[in-house]
Amino acid sequence: MLPILHELLLERNVSHASEKLNLSQSATSDALGRLRDLFDDPLLIRAGKGMSITPFAEQLLPELEGAIADIERIFVSSETDMSQVDRSFVIATADYVTQLIFPRLLPILEAQAPGIKIQIVEFPADIQSRLQTGRINLVLAPIGILDEHRLNVTPVLEDELVVVASRNNPNIGDKLTRKTFIESGHVVQQPSVEIDQSFEIQTLINLDAVPRIVFRVPQFNLLPEIIENTNYLATIQRRLASKMVEQYNVRILESPVRYPRIKLAVLRNPVQDRDPVFAWLLEQITNIGQEINSTP
Repeated sequence: MLPILHELLLERNVSHASEKLNLSQSATSDALGRLRDLFDDPLLIRAGKGMSITPFAEQLLPELEGAIADIERIFVSSETDMSQVDRSFVIATADYVTQLIFPRLLPILEAQAPGIKIQIVEFPADIQSRLQTGRINLVLAPIGILDEHRLNVTPVLEDELVVVASRNNPNIGDKLTRKTFIESGHVVQQPSVEIDQSFEIQTLINLDAVPRIVFRVPQFNLLPEIIENTNYLATIQRRLASKMVEQYNVRILESPVRYPRIKLAVLRNPVQDRDPVFAWLLEQITNIGQEINSTP
């Protein structure tokens, strides 16, 4: 009954939960009735055109995650044969990180764990709750972007922020001044409309060096052509900037604002660490981060 309860609380929809569980809708509805009797709580209630979970179910969900992870750990040996694993993971990260990590990770999965499937998603506004409830399995993001007090955090790699500009930008000489930096129009990556600021802009706000933002894009890969054809600037990671220089008419400038280094990490619900398959995946990602860190 626990996996059924878990899917019902995640999906908040009997028919969707039935599909995930490969059960008939009537069987899932019957199970929900038994669970309501067992817990003496409605668990799911009507809310407009959909359903929401009760306060009791909201409190139950993190404990349920841990219980299911413990049960799975009993039946899955620590010496799991990864070639036989059939699992799916949802990972929230930026396209820049996807380009860094996953071209190295996918050949490993193909060779050692072909049954592992990964879905990359952008950052939703409710990312914290999705991590806590297991709808997102892990986040690859800079340390400091989320409230980390209830998460496990494993550093993966480091980078630094630089400024990119068109080589034809007439406003910049050999060196970018703080005045030009602040007065120039800036293009920034912002993962979603619900997330107020990118990591880079939030850092600038904290340093009291807020630039004039004129354009926001959801992905880093949209920046190069904009910068190449305008006098706008973008503050991005050095590794990403180095790739842009190879393909576009842009140049890298040292920022007149002193940034802290970016520390990219895997952030996840602590219950995930009880799962040997997840632990194996985490190990592969951290090993790849170490390889990237060792590359100039």
